[in-house]
Amino acid sequence: MESHDSKRQSILLQTIILTSLVAQLSAAALSPVGSPSLRLTAARKWIHAALTTNHTSLLAACECAITIIPLVAWLGLSIPDRHQHLVQTGGIVRKAAAIAISLGEYEKALEWLEQGLSIVWTQILQLRTPVDQLRAVEPELADRLLHVSSLLDQGIQGDKARSDHSRSPEEEARQYRALAKERDDLVEKIRSLPKFHDFLKPLGLQSLAGAAKEGPVVVINVSEERCDALALVYGINEVIHIPLPDLTSARVKQLQIDFNALLKAGGVRQRAVRDEEGEIGGDEGCKRILAELWDHLVNPVLDSLAFNSDPDTLPRMWWCVTGPLAFLPIHAAGVYDTEESSKQIQDYAIPSYAPTISALLDRSDVSTYKPFRHLSVIEPSSGPSYIPNTEKELDYIRRRLHNRDHVVLHKADATKEKVMNAMRDCNWLHLACHGTQDAVNPTKSALVLHGGKLTLEEIIRLNLPHAEFAFLSACQTMTGDEGLSDEAVHIAGGMSLAGYRSVVATMWSIEDVLAPKVADEFYARLLQDGERPDSRKAAEALHFSVKKLREEKDIKMLSWLPFVHLGI
Repeated sequence: MESHDSKRQSILLQTIILTSLVAQLSAAALSPVGSPSLRLTAARKWIHAALTTNHTSLLAACECAITIIPLVAWLGLSIPDRHQHLVQTGGIVRKAAAIAISLGEYEKALEWLEQGLSIVWTQILQLRTPVDQLRAVEPELADRLLHVSSLLDQGIQGDKARSDHSRSPEEEARQYRALAKERDDLVEKIRSLPKFHDFLKPLGLQSLAGAAKEGPVVVINVSEERCDALALVYGINEVIHIPLPDLTSARVKQLQIDFNALLKAGGVRQRAVRDEEGEIGGDEGCKRILAELWDHLVNPVLDSLAFNSDPDTLPRMWWCVTGPLAFLPIHAAGVYDTEESSKQIQDYAIPSYAPTISALLDRSDVSTYKPFRHLSVIEPSSGPSYIPNTEKELDYIRRRLHNRDHVVLHKADATKEKVMNAMRDCNWLHLACHGTQDAVNPTKSALVLHGGKLTLEEIIRLNLPHAEFAFLSACQTMTGDEGLSDEAVHIAGGMSLAGYRSVVATMWSIEDVLAPKVADEFYARLLQDGERPDSRKAAEALHFSVKKLREEKDIKMLSWLPFVHLGI
């Protein structure tokens, strides 16, 4: 009896201690005066303690952490510094979403993922948010917010070309932080106005639901606790939860490791001309990985959403992926080389990716504002090797565009300055050149042009309100950074941020001889009716272009797999 009582007393004591700890940690995390980093550390520990004791404050702890993360990656910091802070946050958002899902709070989980993914991109987009409604009631406040936001947008990376050489970097950094603080204060003042309390706050389900207007949007949460899909379907006013019990975080990570090994063995890290000795291989390894993605992820989602295999009426669908899934070809999951038919995602839907759900919300019908004007940037000679088939690619594009308005920057004309100026003047873009993904500083990832590189940090400066579509026929334009898997830090993401609603990109390198074939078939489909091309049909055009490439004899899987579509 004494032993039993002693055990009960021990459990009671532990509960009292943990309950006290929860109270202390919650006070520290919610403190308005603590530094964001210390508050986030307290919130992490609060989540752990609440989980351990099954405390009623568990969801509150998760929500607190989600709210603090953007403060850790504060707008007043440089983008590299913000990214560094986000690397250290280490999957808190996905853990919080997994906890919410386990408690049946699917709507909350989806909203938290939306709030916690692509944080830096969201901050930049908010700097470019129109304020027409605010101007109608508070014109001076609206103008000041726009002015401060514009200054922050211009100084987004402290570009040396734009910096004031009369001030030291430290002075410029102080001024930037002061502007960010002023903007924070302006936003708080605006939120105190009647009907503006939600100004620039994260979107809720009611606002996000419109993203599924053209097809289901599926968010995949990969966490050590569990893996799940959360889907939005137009007309259904709730989040559809699809558990993925056979998918684990450890298994996804192993699939990423295996797939990276295939890419390394295949030598597919830059656009290149390959001889027979450098031929891409790895089909059997690809088939195994794609089959596992199909069995444990894609097929359960398609079944739950009642997709049917009908190649004549393929619907659109979008994937927002997290963690290591960002580096795996979800868009091509399936069982290959089998007598059973319709075992690939391409038989059920036209897949696209999106960095966030809100990225799919229709910002405006830009096609009504500016006539179609296409820019082709072709640079075969700059970079690690000459890529001669970019010339053929240009010939094909010229033929398909025929007498449409077409600007060409070729070889020596394809300088960074000329390209950036032409991007401001044209709403469609095709780039055929070398590309690089910088593993040390991802914002230095770049497109290799004549005489220099167009970096990701320079691309995101380009606020292009009339941009519609970009075809990035270069290597690694949607590769991303492993430490920032939830931040879409790649060239394609930068193009989307600059204003391009629809982007064709590559997850790794493409073969120089095949790129013109894909581009030719793509534009043939997109321009076939003679009308003004619609960028919203780009995913469909890419789908059938790659399908035609797959049907060619002796085409390796790693040759057609890299082509992807991002955006609307």
